[in-house]
Amino acid sequence: MTRRVFFALFPGCEILDVAGPVQALFEAKDHGAHYEIQYCALTPSVRTAQGLEFSSLLPLPDVSAVDWVFIPGYPVITMHPPLALVEWLQRAAAKGARIC
Repeated sequence: MTRRVFFALFPGCEILDVAGPVQALFEAKDHGAHYEIQYCALTPSVRTAQGLEFSSLLPLPDVSAVDWVFIPGYPVITMHPPLALVEWLQRAAAKGARIC
């Protein structure tokens, strides 16, 4: 079974919190794990706290109980994730998705 793994990105998120888990999952695929990694956001592109811009992002999907959702950290003193993203995460969690 292929597991869908979503990285939900937002303006001001931390690069390392995206790159580290993506690299681990990518390497696991080379050893037989079945992951479908997707990058999504409220907008087609977002700029990280470090200034790198992610583009061609998919819209936030409808998730299921078998999906994984990764949420990167952010500078908690200077910003907050968008409310629409928080609400989407709450719905994903209510459906049983694993929130990382």
